[in-house]
Amino acid sequence: LRKNFCIVQLQVIRIRDLLSTAYNCCSFKRVYLTPRCAILSRPFQKQTLYDRLSTRPFLIEIEKKWIAFQLFKALAQCEAVEVCHGDLKTQNVLVSSSNWVQITDFASFKPATIPSVSFEFIYWAE
Repeated sequence: LRKNFCIVQLQVIRIRDLLSTAYNCCSFKRVYLTPRCAILSRPFQKQTLYDRLSTRPFLIEIEKKWIAFQLFKALAQCEAVEVCHGDLKTQNVLVSSSNWVQITDFASFKPATIPSVSFEFIYWAE
């Protein structure tokens, strides 16, 4: 367990450092590590893409194209530094009031499944 934590710790710090200059990627700004957990903090954004797509006023076509363009740019920025997102979905795309997009919650180190025999509780907050 300790070995796995050290690996995750190194991956978290590596991802943060690699994405520090990617303007369409909202990486974590602070990392608090303890032997039992890692707490990642990032700047607050009010809306996700999921929220923005499902609330009025709905996006017009040019706004949708602008958001799609920014998503492609964000993915290009990730690819340039060889960072895999791991869980890209509308809840992990932050949208500002002026429709600037940032992808967040980089989790290439998250487990695909949680073993049912493990008695440890793992919580991934979103």
